[in-house]
Amino acid sequence: MYSSFFSYNVSRPYPFRWFTPVVVVGGIFVTIAISVISVSTSGYQLVSVSSSDANATEAGKTLFSRSLGPLIGSMRPACASATIPLNTVMYTNNTAFRYSLTDVSMVDEYGSLKHQGSLVYHNNPLKNCTISGIQIEFEGMQRPAANIAQQMQGVSTLTSIGCNVETSQGTMTINLTAAYNYLPDDQALYNGKFSFLGRSASTQGSLYWGESLLLMYWLNLTNAFYLENKTPGFQFYKGSVSLSRDVSLPSDAADVESLDFFTNLGCYFLPFSGTSLEPLVEYCASSKLSDLVHASGDDDHPLPSIWTSVDTLSKALYYTILTDLGQEDALYINLLTDATLLTYFTSNFTAINESVSADKHPWGENLGTDPALATAPFTDTIAAAFDLRVNPSVLTADYLCQIPQLKPTGSLIISVLIADLVLLQTIWHVFQLVINYILGMRHPKMRFCEGCERSGSLLSDMEEETLKMGAYGAVSD
Repeated sequence: MYSSFFSYNVSRPYPFRWFTPVVVVGGIFVTIAISVISVSTSGYQLVSVSSSDANATEAGKTLFSRSLGPLIGSMRPACASATIPLNTVMYTNNTAFRYSLTDVSMVDEYGSLKHQGSLVYHNNPLKNCTISGIQIEFEGMQRPAANIAQQMQGVSTLTSIGCNVETSQGTMTINLTAAYNYLPDDQALYNGKFSFLGRSASTQGSLYWGESLLLMYWLNLTNAFYLENKTPGFQFYKGSVSLSRDVSLPSDAADVESLDFFTNLGCYFLPFSGTSLEPLVEYCASSKLSDLVHASGDDDHPLPSIWTSVDTLSKALYYTILTDLGQEDALYINLLTDATLLTYFTSNFTAINESVSADKHPWGENLGTDPALATAPFTDTIAAAFDLRVNPSVLTADYLCQIPQLKPTGSLIISVLIADLVLLQTIWHVFQLVINYILGMRHPKMRFCEGCERSGSLLSDMEEETLKMGAYGAVSD
């Protein structure tokens, strides 16, 4: 008979009663387990997406990532850091103010200050934010005609802020500016009037009341400035006020209410000039608001009726920005999270609302309080409706991320089927080797086929009979 180079194995059934059910049941469980592993390791593909929250994207889980995390490895979501150039305008995740990035710096290993052209950012929380100064500008006829038609006097503010950000390069110090003007010159940018994008009385109660304070005292300040200029004497058409605080924030409510909250103040106002060739400038002779409020309105202490509104508007800016930036410290009290302070600073909302109504002035048919904001004081009876707290804050940026996504159904089935066949075959061969080894050790005859075993037994019997017969013949002789 011809013998081919290739051969086949002669098999015989295993002599174990438990073998068949164990293989069937075990095979089902092993197949399911292998399929799960195959889907988790080779059933996903990485796709690129844009995300505004890198932390949430990277924390995303696939179906089996919790139990099979070590096997998935590189198939986990990952986001690249965003590069934010200087002068970029952005919001925080609380979506209140628009911030402009003005400077990025860090201290190197030699102790030298190094300025950066951009901020490499990865959703890092803002820490240790401080307000370095608030600038208030009074504007009159230089404003756009549409603004003058709604409000004769305009006020714009610019607040300077410094924060720390922990990055992969180390601790970065960033400088930001935040502008506020209820009637901005570029009205199209703000859809007419300034408003917080994320305004919500129920979920962001502190920022809701902060914006309400800003609007009320902006209206009160612009009207107070206009009415002061209607009195005989010099009429001012431009002015500038700068305020800052060089000590830590107070922990006592009385210090927040005090007119001496700001420790540094400077101001000057420009009166109308008949020729405009030699404009006069009026300076404030005191750096304390408490002095200016109670002054007589002479050249060194101008416009006494505006300073209470200047004080409250500036405090509202101070604490609303800190709240928007997620700054909370047990060492100081926050006007927007303390019900007592909020009640104090909103106590005259009703009077302001009446004084700025359109029928009080020959202009402003299109301007007044915003019905979506608070126009009545904060009281204990309505406190339960507002969640007065500070939420953590990060700068908004677009991140390029890669996230695992299930392959199309056809590709998924083929890849899982191939992986299952390969792994099942490997496991079966290993299982056979182990069982065959144990079988051979305990039952050596099971190494042969049934026919060979019977033939071998018959031959052994014949040889034994032959030997017996030979021995019997020898004895007979």
